[in-house]
Amino acid sequence: MSKLTYGSDAIYEVEVNDSKSFEYEGVIFTVSNANANVNEHYKGGSIDTVNILETGGNYNNTEYVFEDSSVLKIGDKAIVYLEKYEGPIPEAQGTYVVTGAYQGKFEIDEANGSLIPAAVDQEELKEVRALTDLNLE
Repeated sequence: MSKLTYGSDAIYEVEVNDSKSFEYEGVIFTVSNANANVNEHYKGGSIDTVNILETGGNYNNTEYVFEDSSVLKIGDKAIVYLEKYEGPIPEAQGTYVVTGAYQGKFEIDEANGSLIPAAVDQEELKEVRALTDLNLE
């Protein structure tokens, strides 16, 4: 967990209210854009919204999933470890990407408040089930 923390520019609890998928050079991307509410910040500045770029999404009525990790969808709540995006995609300028492609994304199960790691294939992350397991505070 410490590698994720130190490798991230920001760590936020977010709720996605809007997103847009698009194609760039044959690959589908989604930006959970300016309406991703920041409920809590653990690292990085205090902000109201954040734009998150992920690979995959729903484009032309087809769902694209990469690395067995779905993109954040409208209504999803998650803890996200983020790095500033640096790259050529015009629609992604000013966005953040999830640290480690998907290792830094933990969806919040609203029924019981537990965390669901996107990277269940990594032994260390399998054990993450609660906010306290992230050692953020």
